[in-house]
Amino acid sequence: MVFLNFGPDWRRDFTVTIARDLAARVVEGGEPALEGLRGRQVLVRGVIEDNGGPLIRINDRNAIEVLGDD
Repeated sequence: MVFLNFGPDWRRDFTVTIARDLAARVVEGGEPALEGLRGRQVLVRGVIEDNGGPLIRINDRNAIEVLGDD
């Protein structure tokens, strides 16, 4: 599982989880490597869960989109 944390405290800040095999497909799908998302604006689609903090589980590579660098 890959965790994308959107703040320093995962217990309070927003987190996205993505399975490793799906993360590889996101990268193959033309998106930048997940490590390259730092500081970039992304759009995540899904159901927000309360799992020690707000969390969305990505189950489809179309659920995460890198937005422009504007």
